[in-house]
Amino acid sequence: PEIRIASFVGRPGLLAVSDIKRWWLHQANINMNELIARRLLGRNPNPGEAPVLLDQYANTASAGSLIAFKLHHEDLGAGDLGVICSFGAGYSIGSLVLESCNPFKAGCSGPVRGAPRALPVAQGCSQKTLRAV
Repeated sequence: PEIRIASFVGRPGLLAVSDIKRWWLHQANINMNELIARRLLGRNPNPGEAPVLLDQYANTASAGSLIAFKLHHEDLGAGDLGVICSFGAGYSIGSLVLESCNPFKAGCSGPVRGAPRALPVAQGCSQKTLRAV
C-alpha cells in the first residue's frame, strides 16, 4: 500500500509526501500501519501524523481510516493536506487527498472540478471545510 500511496502523492509536479500533514490509514494491524508510515515518511511518524486507533477500537478495517479522520482533523490549519487511505484483500486500495480550508478566503472556493462538494468539518461549522484535491 505505501508504494501505491507514494506513487499517487509523489508524482512530479504535484504533491510530495512531505506536503501531507496527516495520514489517516486503514486500521487493521499496528505493524502494517507503522511500516507504511515509516516507508512513506522515511522516518517514524510524529505523534498525530498517522493516528492509530487500534488500542481503542481494535480492527475496524477500511472504516478505520474514516474513523481516524473523524477523530483527528480538528487541528488542521487552512491549506494543510491529508490523505485518507483504505485497502483490502486483493491489493485493492482507495485514497483521497483532502485540503483543509476556509471557504471565505481566496483560493478556497470549494472543491476542484469533478470532485465532491466541500464537506463541513464540524456540524454547524461554516468557517472551516475540507475539499478533495
